[in-house]
Amino acid sequence: MRLPWLLFNKERQLIEQTIIRERQMMVCFALGGITATIMPLLAFKLPKEIKLFSLLYGVASNSAFTFAVYTRNRKEGIYKTLDDAQAASLADQMKHSISFDSAVQRMESQRRLAGYISKLPQYEQSRWLQMFGLAGIIPPPTIDAVVEETRTIAITPSQSSFDELSEDLASEIDYSWLDEKFVSASKVVFGPKGSGKSVYFAYEAIAFLQMNPDGELRIGDRHFDRVESQWLPGVPAEVLEKKFVAKKSEQILAMFRRAGSLLRYRVENEIRLSHPECKRFKLICDEFESFILQLFDEEKKEVMDIIAQTQDEGRKYGVDITLGVHSLKKERIGVDSSVLFQMDVLCLGQGLADPNTKFPADFNTKKLLEAQHILQASLSKGDGFACVCGNLARCRAVW
Repeated sequence: MRLPWLLFNKERQLIEQTIIRERQMMVCFALGGITATIMPLLAFKLPKEIKLFSLLYGVASNSAFTFAVYTRNRKEGIYKTLDDAQAASLADQMKHSISFDSAVQRMESQRRLAGYISKLPQYEQSRWLQMFGLAGIIPPPTIDAVVEETRTIAITPSQSSFDELSEDLASEIDYSWLDEKFVSASKVVFGPKGSGKSVYFAYEAIAFLQMNPDGELRIGDRHFDRVESQWLPGVPAEVLEKKFVAKKSEQILAMFRRAGSLLRYRVENEIRLSHPECKRFKLICDEFESFILQLFDEEKKEVMDIIAQTQDEGRKYGVDITLGVHSLKKERIGVDSSVLFQMDVLCLGQGLADPNTKFPADFNTKKLLEAQHILQASLSKGDGFACVCGNLARCRAVW
């Protein structure tokens, strides 16, 4: 099979050479016809025989020029057809190459995720493999054959090993909250710098696409770094910037407007989650305070209205927004408390210990902090960090 840019190349070259020769002949015919036609008019003293011959030669040259024009147009039409066919073949080949590269990138992303899961404790792996649909990528654990020996031994009371003793004392970790409903729902994730917001957001982005392969994911990150980015491992940086991640404020604002217009369209046309055309939409906006400070007052109000409408009706119509903030104070983020209290919340690090944040009257931050610290103390190194999740009016400490 010839390469697309070589397809019909030989035919094109032959026709191109013929067209060049014919153009040269046409120039000669045209010059000969013009010269032979006007020469009797300019040279009055020439004999009649020469004038007649000159006129006949002019007629013949003009006839030859007309015929050459006809044949040239036909050959150039064939040449254009071959050129268009070559371009169409190249476009088709590039389309298939792009589709293949995209599929390979998705495979590599899933393989990298599977490799990460394979390093987790054995008791965790089945849950994550099932959640992300990665069964069959990680090889099953090998079981070493046990060779039994017959020998006389002294029978001693049963006692567990030190490893088993550690496992017996380990606290049970609650994973039930990290389900599809929580991942897809609108929420606010808050905590100081270094509390793990970026790690959670990276997980939520991956989990959303795994749970909703036909959904639409948009990410706003004013501090996006092509080299150190944790968004969608395995996806090239240029693809992230083109299809998923926006760094400029005007691009992030366009994402909020997309969420608002999509929700209004679905509400007006009664396109709920049960509707076959309703595909989930998720907007994750990290560093929300930094983004909102770049807007004009009219734009800020527009964003707040979109967030409020999303909390009121977005869940039923598959449009959800996740905000990443350092504080829940309205002066910092601009979100009204009546809207904020409708959202799910994920408290990371020492976010609950901020004395300047006004929580609802029945929100016992002291009790939740104590539960968070107790759970954190029971976790081994590498198990993660304790956090508080749920609704602002119904929160609990979890891993």
